[in-house]
Amino acid sequence: MLRIPDFCSLLVVSLVSTLVAAPPTLAQTGWPVEPANVDHPMGQSFGEFQINEKQHVGIDIMVLPMFDENDHVNFAAPWAIVTVAGKVRARDQAIDDVECNDHLSRYCYISIEPTDPSNPAVYYYRHLQVDPYGAYPDLVIKRIVGDAVAVGDRIAKIAWWDSSGFHHLHYEIKNGTAYLNPLAEIIPNPDTDPPHIEDIYFAVDDNDLPNPSADWTQFHPRAGGACTVVSGETDIIVEAGDRDDAGVSLGDLGQLWVYDMRWRACPDADPNCPWQNTRPLDIIPDTWKDSWNEHTRAQFSTRDPWTSSTWYDDPDPDYAIITNYVTGGVSDSGNWDTNAISNGSYSVSVELTDFAGNKTVLNRRACVENSPTPICTTELTIRDNTDDYGAIPYVGRPFWESPDITSNPGTADEDKNILVDADNLIEVRAWNNGSCDLPAGTTYDVCLGWDLPSASVPHPLPASQQVSCTTETIGSGGWAVGTSRTTSITWHPTAAEVPSGLHCLVAWIDKSPDDEVQNTPSVVLDDNRAQQNITFVDAPSPPTPIYTSFWINPQDMMHGRSMAATFRYSRNQPTISRIRLHIPPELVLEEIIGGAVVGGYRGDPPREL
Repeated sequence: MLRIPDFCSLLVVSLVSTLVAAPPTLAQTGWPVEPANVDHPMGQSFGEFQINEKQHVGIDIMVLPMFDENDHVNFAAPWAIVTVAGKVRARDQAIDDVECNDHLSRYCYISIEPTDPSNPAVYYYRHLQVDPYGAYPDLVIKRIVGDAVAVGDRIAKIAWWDSSGFHHLHYEIKNGTAYLNPLAEIIPNPDTDPPHIEDIYFAVDDNDLPNPSADWTQFHPRAGGACTVVSGETDIIVEAGDRDDAGVSLGDLGQLWVYDMRWRACPDADPNCPWQNTRPLDIIPDTWKDSWNEHTRAQFSTRDPWTSSTWYDDPDPDYAIITNYVTGGVSDSGNWDTNAISNGSYSVSVELTDFAGNKTVLNRRACVENSPTPICTTELTIRDNTDDYGAIPYVGRPFWESPDITSNPGTADEDKNILVDADNLIEVRAWNNGSCDLPAGTTYDVCLGWDLPSASVPHPLPASQQVSCTTETIGSGGWAVGTSRTTSITWHPTAAEVPSGLHCLVAWIDKSPDDEVQNTPSVVLDDNRAQQNITFVDAPSPPTPIYTSFWINPQDMMHGRSMAATFRYSRNQPTISRIRLHIPPELVLEEIIGGAVVGGYRGDPPREL
């Protein structure tokens, strides 16, 4: 008897809160670069991981600098412009500031204090060009402290950035001891590019490491693409990033960070368990911009094998320790505490959101196996898609193209058509994605049905839409973890049973050793159920024979001799399927090589040899 774990337990995590005051409501403004009403590409986003293990407290807007690589003026370079009416609070252009007086400097800035008393924030525009030689007085900073400015006023052009060609205006908004996300007030922001999740990893909780700088102790599946076996206090690490639509022209410079994230680990008995919310990047404390601060190190992995990128032009994603993000703050003590839950199979989901509201979700299957040992977690899977890995509910794209359902393989109709009133071969592949080999003699059912092409296919299907269930028995040698077995089902639907048109095949695994198919309003796709959209069409009718006729003249025959005739298809009759030979009754037919008599002379019945 295979052990099926009891999943009736609660998910427990460690939560440590560091509350930050809500940001003030900001007025909607345009971009701080001309033209203000056009989306501009960003090279770094708010809260992004940076060199010296700190976080970015503004956004970097990629623009052409005033000087080109040959130190010539680029008159097409755009202006940085004022986004909020106010007065100049400070500017970095003192005579004794050598860096800011150097025309190649990249550290000059100006700050503006809003006129509106309800807005206590200060707006910073950094990496502005100066001109200590007075050669280009119309292209550089001219404002002085105390000057009144209006929205749209020109400030200066942008300085040359000598690192990786990363020329940009750094735009930040500071409110007391915290920084606000500038995207909260910038319009337009027509980003439709969702964040991307490269993968999800599991490791021993970083707070439990004997040496904070030691490499991670990673959890792995026992084989192949099976579930990752975890135990104890576990950290979940997410390899991810974002890209805004305007940044597609930047090449490797367009890697950004996400705005918000959340995660959950759901047992099979509760596949729609609550999400664990993290901390959206609306506001971040001043201390997060300090090098090697503990809060940043708690949010991003800086140890092998998951070392976050720190340089501007590195296109690689960063690694978030998502279990260290807790509501209101971050802490090394956060984790997924598997000691407090039942052993068994869990679907781990991570959802990322960018500031424009675009979302991405990825699922991974984890098998919790704490004491007692040894433990075998059974998990049979028919995949919805190649990146599904058996997690539920499946939210990948597209869910209706299962790699484990193949219809009419090796034919022109493969994965395209189901032929009505004809035999159709359906192959369903199931995976042992648990944590152990399954012994010989274990049985399981592979079932097939059909429905309309929708994400809300019901279970169980109506009896009229269930094709068959095939009981499989594992043979000698058992079923190795991480491998698959294929079940072949022949289906001959009739026109009275199925309608023509676009539908979907549905395949599922039923009965022990796997969990039953889920059927709740919130779970419409299951790890042991998959579907594939396909068109039901009428089977083509058998082809009608097309004949060509030949007559043999008796005068062509000589007494006691035979005649050999060779017939060839003409180029303009490629569909000829038979040749009809007309033979006079006075001739004796002794032998036909390469064919058979199928007709007679002028309507006479066929003559047998």
